[in-house]
Amino acid sequence: MLSRTVPAVCACLAVVGVASTAATGAGPVIVYGQHDAANAIHDGHARLTGISTAYRQAPAREDARYPRARRVGKLRGREFVTLSAQGMVSAVRRELAQRDVGGLVAIDEIEAPRYTPERLATLRQAMAMLGPDASRLVFYVAPGTVGQVGRVDRRRPLSAHLSQLVSTLSQGGHTYLALYHGGAVPFGRDEMARDLTGWRHRWPGDRASTLHVTIGPPRGNVRIAEIWHRIRASDAGRALLLNGPASYGLATRTDGLRWLTQYRTFERAPAAVPPGGAARLAVGGGLKILRTPAVMRRGSRVVVSVARPGRAVVLLTPVGGRRRRIAAITRPGSHRIQLPGDSRPGRYVLKVILSGDGLRDIAQRRIRIIK
Repeated sequence: MLSRTVPAVCACLAVVGVASTAATGAGPVIVYGQHDAANAIHDGHARLTGISTAYRQAPAREDARYPRARRVGKLRGREFVTLSAQGMVSAVRRELAQRDVGGLVAIDEIEAPRYTPERLATLRQAMAMLGPDASRLVFYVAPGTVGQVGRVDRRRPLSAHLSQLVSTLSQGGHTYLALYHGGAVPFGRDEMARDLTGWRHRWPGDRASTLHVTIGPPRGNVRIAEIWHRIRASDAGRALLLNGPASYGLATRTDGLRWLTQYRTFERAPAAVPPGGAARLAVGGGLKILRTPAVMRRGSRVVVSVARPGRAVVLLTPVGGRRRRIAAITRPGSHRIQLPGDSRPGRYVLKVILSGDGLRDIAQRRIRIIK
């Protein structure tokens, strides 16, 4: 049986239905933090409307704001993943039957290395056995797993394992992506744009409203407003915020009110690009070999055009021979690359490989070199 550990810091969840806001979609807004921050988000103040329909994660301090119907259970992901399908079903149903749990159970957290293809098949079997109750499952995806999926070139398929992971999670109730590194340090603006765009691209279209973001606590010079701005800096980030975001790790009443302020700011203008502007979203392509005749003299030059950040390696390989690196390009622009003066006459493949931002592009030409 999975144990329920009372956290040293009281955690809370706040879930807001569609009717509570004109901006957000059908999914729950989740607040996962300490008691004072939770109450602040629930209550607001005279000039800031709070979330009065908040849910709180059990076990937690008793509070009249949160009757049993609005308390959420939680199972530890590292234990949950080791169970049989029947064991998973039993654990979920036991949690739902707790005196202080309402209608949702969170699995915290989902880590790709632990959720192997075999374990994912077991989870799918368990959800099938749960039937309609599978929609009560909330999955929190670990930051490392968010990056594993998000950084894969969107022009290429995911590995079979990651594809199964995304597909399996989409069959539950709601999935929340953690956007912070170890120590709850927030992802950078461009990193958030890349990963959220990647996940949104892979997520089944008919389940689009069930994918969400988890907004971590302020760290160092990165304040709550800046974290929100980073998420709002991409189309994918704004779309996932519309589904209802989660908050994680807020400690104080001030933090709670600042989070609530940013939520209401987004609610008023959900399509607006935030202060700081749009993120730079990595896009593949931008690599060409220009003005390269089929026959070239050794020592002559070719032009390689690079239109995006990254590092390009220029290779020259004789047919049936060993490849040779003849140049490296480290910045965008048009670059004149000289063919080696000691190249032997014959047929070659000129290849350029551009890598950067998790993307890889290749351009190549077949040429014949003469004296």
